[in-house]
Parts: sequence; structure tokens; C-alpha cells
Amino acid sequence: MASVVDSKKALFTYIWVIENFSIHSNGTIKSPSFTVNCLNKTKWSLTMWNTLIGDYCSVIRLVREENDGGPDSIGINFELSVLNENGSPLIKKQNICSFEMGRYFHYADFIETQIYQKRSSEFLPKGCLTIRCQLWREDENNTSADLCFARSIVGLDRRCFTWSIKNFSSLEIGQKRYLLLEPAFKGGASPILSITLIKFRNEEMLLISIESGEGTKDYVVRCEISIINIEGKVGNTLENVFFLNFTSKRALNANPLSKKWLIENNYLMNDVLTLRFSLEIDIGIVSSRIEDYRQFSISNVDEVVPSLYNMFSDKPSAECCFFKKAIKNMYEKRILSDICLRSDSESFHVHKNILGVRSPVFEAMFRNDMKEKMKTSIDLHDIDANTLHRLLLYIYTDTVEDLEWETALDLYRAADRYGVIDLREKCSMFFKANFSQSNVFHIFSLADMHHDQDLKIISRDFITRKSAEFINSEEWKTFKKSNIELAFEIMEYMCSKKGQQ
Repeated sequence: MASVVDSKKALFTYIWVIENFSIHSNGTIKSPSFTVNCLNKTKWSLTMWNTLIGDYCSVIRLVREENDGGPDSIGINFELSVLNENGSPLIKKQNICSFEMGRYFHYADFIETQIYQKRSSEFLPKGCLTIRCQLWREDENNTSADLCFARSIVGLDRRCFTWSIKNFSSLEIGQKRYLLLEPAFKGGASPILSITLIKFRNEEMLLISIESGEGTKDYVVRCEISIINIEGKVGNTLENVFFLNFTSKRALNANPLSKKWLIENNYLMNDVLTLRFSLEIDIGIVSSRIEDYRQFSISNVDEVVPSLYNMFSDKPSAECCFFKKAIKNMYEKRILSDICLRSDSESFHVHKNILGVRSPVFEAMFRNDMKEKMKTSIDLHDIDANTLHRLLLYIYTDTVEDLEWETALDLYRAADRYGVIDLREKCSMFFKANFSQSNVFHIFSLADMHHDQDLKIISRDFITRKSAEFINSEEWKTFKKSNIELAFEIMEYMCSKKGQQ
């Protein structure tokens, strides 16, 4: 493989989260396509699938798409990696390759089965696989980089039910009983379960089988079969993964159970065998889209990407969307509100309990101050209506509406004032992703004022790296006049860094 330079030079970073991914996932999963403006507006995508080469492994392919408007051929450096839940790479592979339109490069053993088995919690936190793709060129010297987030969701049809098999002892060799499962949607999976009594090595055995039934495609079923004893407790469990082929209709079998063993171990009550099934049917991709796209200083790749990844990957999944909508509905429709917050020009009807849980300042206001406890409205003189609305929206929904420079400044101050630290951190990430000569001194001063040591250090480092450009700028001259101590602190740090070189 050709030598590859440090991926810190990456002009483009693409983070792709695949929800409900499994080593047993069936078929090909294609990412949303993405255009890389800084690489001649070329268009790309990633593709993943599982294959059997001696053992299961996941294959990944980087594809330059057809007719993307770029040059006929382009040479790039790239890195493909799997991220853990903190945004740090678990494995990464680099290469240099020339791509013509429609061409691709792939790793046939990108993730091996034993890695999934031994380190499942690392590679698939909350059932999500996160792939990072970074692209760059040696001859590019851009000061900004692009960051794109995408999410694909593998749909799962989950079912849990019991099957009571009456007159079990009357089953004869070769006799079958069936249970047909209805599809969850038109054309969906409708597997057929069956039990058969067979003779194996002179012993009567119960064979549990599953076949594809009616449907329009092949699918994977992860199946857990539990045998319920006469006390209603789970006595034994079989776990299987079945690859059901729609065209062949071939039945697949779980491990057979001894009829004698079932009787001797008290699994029959009134000659009824009770089986509990937990099925998880992989129905393929149900959603795939770009969720976020932003620019940031290329010198801050190491600081910005992991933190933005944490923000992105913490977005609520479908399971909690209904709760989130209900809470937002309470705020917007003033349902059972018990306090009114009044800003300069607008009133907001809210709920003490929700505000108190999310903000220690509001909690103290409602819990300790007897005068405030008796009031039905409170005037807030330190925050304007727009900022208060954004603060409340975040408190109720964990959502930050599209930020611009001034709104981010106001929201950062409000989050700090009311102790909503996670919101302050999100605003801080917005600043880190948008450092420039015109604003970095303001951010450094803001961080110092609010004792945000992390933001202060990163903004100071950005100034130091760009000192040759900044030292004679009007922004620096203005900053020095109004912030003598902070300017001295920056100069002192610059001198110490030069002394270490």
C-alpha cells in the first residue's frame, strides 16, 4: 500500500451511523450520497454488506458515483474507520487511489466476525455501527474542512408471543402442527412456524422449524425460543439466526428437543407444551438520509469532529420520538403549565418540574425562594424573548434550532447563567466549528468571562497557530486595547510555545 499522510489534513469527513446493524444483516446497505465540493465537486457513497469468506465479515466499499460533474479521474487519500461511542477510531484503514467515475475501492475484511463477538459493546453501542470516511489530497491547502453526518436505519419487525401445543403426548411420528404469522405490512415477512415429532437414534425428538412463507424477498430472522415449565417460568432457551430464502421455501430447524426430557423436567401441564417465541425480523433499510452538514477550521479536526459526533450520535432514535413530541406539545400548547416566565416582550407558560430538573438555577428559584414559590409569573430581565424561547425549547426537547453567530452568543450566555451546561457545550461546539480571524478574539474573551477553560484553550491554540496572520490584524489591535490582560496572556503563551520549538 502507498504511504499515506496524516488524516488530520482531511478536507472532508463523512460520518455514517447505521442503526440496528448486525453481523447477520442481510443484503447491501448503501449510504446517502455526498458531494465533496473541495474535491472538484465529486460525488461519493459508501456501501456495506456481510459476506462469508471462511467466516462472516463485513465488507466496505468507497464508490465514486457516475456522472458527478468532476474530472474523469481524481487521485485522493482516504481513511475508513469504525468509531466508538466517544467518536474515537477502533480500527482504521488508509490508502491512496485514483478514482474514475463509477469506480470503487473496497476492503473485503473490514470488520471480522471475532471482533464483533469479542468487542460487540465497543463496535455496536446501542446497536449502531458508526463508519467515518475522510478524504483529502496532498496538493490541497484549504483552511476549512467540511463535515457531513448521515444516518441509515435498518427496520426491525419485533414480535413476542406464546404457542400452546395441546394434546402434546398424542403427537405421532411425522405429524406436523403449524403456526402462520401475519405480515406486519403488505409484502412483508410472514414466516411459518412448525413442530414435528421425529425419530432420531431410537428416541422421539421434537423438531421446531421456520420457513419463509409468503413475502417478496429474502430476510433474516433472529429467533429466541423459550420453553415454559409448569410454574410459568422459562426453563430452557434456544437461540438461532435463520436466513430465510423467499424463492426456495426451505424450512430451517432449531436444535431438536427430547420428548422424554420435556416430560421428565415438568414442561407439560395438562398435556400442553408452551413455547415462547421472540422474533426479530430484519426488513432492510427503512430510512437513509443526510442529517447535518457544516464547515469548520481544518486546524481543529481533532477537537471538533469527536465532539460534534457525540452531539450527532446522541440524537434520539425513533423509540423516544413520541415522548419528545409529547413534551414539546406540553410546552407549545401550555398543557397544565403552572408558572409564567416574562421576558422583555413575551410571556412563556411553562412547568416548574421540568425547568427544575433541567436547570439548577430554576430549581433553586422554585424550591428555596418562598416569594417565587407563591408567584404565578416571574419577570426575567437578563434574557430577551428569542433567547428565552430557544433556551426553553432546549430544556423541553434537547433541540437546538439553527444557530447563527449572534443567537449562539446569546444562547451560550443564557445557558451559562441558568446552569444548562450541556446546552452551553453545544454552543461552544458551534464556536469551535466556526473560528475565524473576525471572531476568535471575541470567543477567547467570552470563554474567559464564563470560566469555560476548554473553549478558552482551544481558541487560544487557534490564535497561536495563526499568529503570523493575526498579529498585524485590526482585530488583534482592537482586542489589545480593550483586553490588556488577556492579550498579555496570549502573547506569553505564544512565547512559551516558541521557546519549546
